[in-house]
Amino acid sequence: MTVGERIKQKRLELNLSQDELARKVGYKSRSSIQKIECARNLPLPKVEKMAIALGCTPSYLMGWEDSEEIKVIHDKLVDAYVLREKQIKLMKIYDNLSPEKKALFESYLMYLQSDF
Repeated sequence: MTVGERIKQKRLELNLSQDELARKVGYKSRSSIQKIECARNLPLPKVEKMAIALGCTPSYLMGWEDSEEIKVIHDKLVDAYVLREKQIKLMKIYDNLSPEKKALFESYLMYLQSDF
């Protein structure tokens, strides 16, 4: 099975459209995903992002053997990536707040952090 076939298989298992997968990986259109699925290779810089988006390991996409250790490491990387994406989203929201709302937000966070 080629890299493209593995990507398509995982995408279909997850009920993702080519458009949805393209957005998750950072492509602008589904045609990029369509080309990857028809090809035998994937640009190396996209392997990790594609694996995260599809919930599998880079080893699986590349056709290498997965060991349990690799799966554990991959799961930790996925968790860290998801957390980082959430942090970036929150930072962007915070940056766009007015000074008054930033102060209110900070006060609320301090309240939540306290023992009430």
